[in-house]
Order: sequence, then structure tokens, then C-alpha cells
Amino acid sequence: MRISKYLSWAGLSLGIAFLLLQSGISLQLRLSKGDNLLGALWFLLSFFTILTNIGIVLVHVSARTTANALNWFRQPYVRSMFAVLILVVMLVYYFVLAQLWQPEGLMAVADIGLHYVTPLLYLAWWLLHRRIEPAHMGEMSKMLVVPLVYLVWALVRGLIVGEYPYPFINLDVLGWSHFLWNATLLFVAIAFLYGLFIALEKHLPAQN
Repeated sequence: MRISKYLSWAGLSLGIAFLLLQSGISLQLRLSKGDNLLGALWFLLSFFTILTNIGIVLVHVSARTTANALNWFRQPYVRSMFAVLILVVMLVYYFVLAQLWQPEGLMAVADIGLHYVTPLLYLAWWLLHRRIEPAHMGEMSKMLVVPLVYLVWALVRGLIVGEYPYPFINLDVLGWSHFLWNATLLFVAIAFLYGLFIALEKHLPAQN
């Protein structure tokens, strides 16, 4: 068995475990504060970390099965897209968000797992997995759709409930000018990383 398969199985199993742990903690906390189950789920799914980790779990599942329903996750540009997005999750957390709170106990386990362990496992797998062809620069516009949809999702939810998942997109605090500036910086950074990863992938072995 190639090392990429071990990495994929590890990413899949640990990804599911950390997501379940974080979901259980977050939902219980929201329900204890009087939120209903639908509202608690909406809160949980407003976090880019959660959505991106779900995405990489599905990429791992697509690599380990032949289910036609997961064909989108097998496309080279999708796998490269998630490599960049999970890297962004890790970097933003390390440089921006980690200083804002100090989780303890099981929350700390889930926090470390979803922000460091699963990203590093996925990035290692992305570098080593068997690829038929690399992603192409012409696919970058499709890759940018996902962060755009997320931003709209988080913004719409924030406008409805007055709650934002991250301080750098908190429209109520920042106002439109700073919100749009932060969003632009994020998109420029993501687009740059997309281009970097696409260029890198062309030099990676087709098979491992």
C-alpha cells in the first residue's frame, strides 16, 4: 500500500472523528444557550473550518471508493482547491484566530485536530497521491466560486441573525468598507495560492 493511501485513510478517519467531536461540543453548547437544533446547525455550518474539513473528508472518501456521486471531488482542480483552502484555514487560525481564545479539554483536541492535524494530513496526501493530470490555470475561476459562495453564505446569515463566524468579516463591527477590504485581501491571497499550487502540481510526479 502506498504512503498516500495511509495518509488518506488517516485523514478520513481523523477528519470524521474531529468533526464529530467539534459538532457534538458546539451543538450542545448552542442548545444549552437556548438555541434550537436548526439554529445550532446553522451556526456550526457558518464556519469555514467546518465546511472545508467536510470537503477534504469527502475528497478522501472519493479517493478510497468508486461512488459516482463523488466524481466532482475526484477532479484535479477540486483536490488542489481544497489543498489551498485547508492551508488557508490553518494559516488564518495560526496567525489571526489562535490568539483570540484558549480552548481547553476536548474543545482543544477538536481545535488542534481541525486546524492543524487534518490540514497537514491532507496537504501531505495532495503532494503524494496518484494523479492522472494536474489542475490548470484556466480552472481558477471555478476554484474561486467556493470561497465566494462561502462569503455570501456567511454574510447572509450575519445579516439575518446578527452573528458572524470570524471577526475579520464581522460587518456589524467593521462596516462595509473594511469588510470589503478584508474580503478582497482574502480573495487575492487565495487566488495567489491557487496559482502557486497549480504551478507546483505540474512538477509533481503523475504517480506515486
